Amino acid sequence: MRIEQLDIWDKDSPAPWVRDATGRWAHLLVRSALIYMDLFSASPLSRTKTEILYMLFLQDGERSEPALLADRLHVSRQSMTGLLDQLEGGGFVSRDAHETDRRRKVVRLTSKGLRLVRTIAERTLRRDAGLIAAFPKREVLDTLGLVERLCDKVEAWAADHPLDAAGRIKDR
Repeated sequence: MRIEQLDIWDKDSPAPWVRDATGRWAHLLVRSALIYMDLFSASPLSRTKTEILYMLFLQDGERSEPALLADRLHVSRQSMTGLLDQLEGGGFVSRDAHETDRRRKVVRLTSKGLRLVRTIAERTLRRDAGLIAAFPKREVLDTLGLVERLCDKVEAWAADHPLDAAGRIKDR
C-alpha cells in the first residue's frame, strides 16, 4: 500500500508537492529503518538489546542513564531496567554511580559490548561501502549533506513540537 492510499489529508492539507514529498519521505524512512535493522542481524542478542549497545556506543558515555536510554529507544523504564540487568549479566554493559547524584546510574559499554558493536558495524559498513562506491563521489556527498540538513531540521522541529500519546502536537 502506498502512503497516498491512507487518505490522511483533510481540507487544511499542504500543497500537492509537499504531500507527495512527505509521502516519499515517510516511505524512505520505513525502507531505511528496515535496512538499519539488518545492521543487527549478526548480533547474538535481541534487536532491542543490540540497539541499546549501539546507542551507548554513539553516546560514548554522554546521556547514558537508564531513563534517557528508555526514552530514546521508546521502551518503558521498567523494561529498560530488565534489559540492562540482562546486558550487565552477560558482561556487555556496566552501571556505574552518577558523578553528582547517587540515586542515578550511568550505563557504559564494557570491552565485550564494544567488541560486539564493532563486529556488527564492521560487517554492515563494509557491505555499504561497496554499494556507495558505485555512485559518483559528488553525488554521494551532496545527498548525504541534504539528508543531514533535513534530519537536523526534523529533530529541531520535533523538539519544539512534541507529540502526546495520541500522536497530537502538545500545547506548550
